[in-house]
Amino acid sequence: MARAKFISLSRIWYTIIVVLIHLTLIYFGIKYCYFNDQLPWPKSSPFSSPKFELLIQKICVLTSLLLLFIFIYPALFHTGNLANDSQQLAVYNFDRNHLRKVKRSFCSGIWHHCFSFSSTLHLIMSFLLLISTVLIDAKQIMVGLKDSGTDFI
Repeated sequence: MARAKFISLSRIWYTIIVVLIHLTLIYFGIKYCYFNDQLPWPKSSPFSSPKFELLIQKICVLTSLLLLFIFIYPALFHTGNLANDSQQLAVYNFDRNHLRKVKRSFCSGIWHHCFSFSSTLHLIMSFLLLISTVLIDAKQIMVGLKDSGTDFI
């Protein structure tokens, strides 16, 4: 049975800090979803209804929460991905004998040399929270519930 090994102490702290901050942002994102559901949206035109934007906001926040749970394992433990496991490519000897000895499938080779999985998940989770807020704010500005903030010009 393979034993999971931690990457480093700094990655443990990084994961704890990211999880705590992201859980806080998700909490406020859910509160913002409930706030936007309760707003008195104008019924003047069919384009002023925020049903699509509210749905996208809820999907983005929930997807970000699910990705947070997936993020924890590759952020803490070795996964076989060189970039994620903080290993340098110079450590490995890539001569022709080494390439002949190692027989991997194409997919495992891609996974082994791919970009960092935990950092990519962190980036996607953050963008999902940003997109959910920006879409609903744009809809509020469009229907006149929120000021655009360009009064100083």
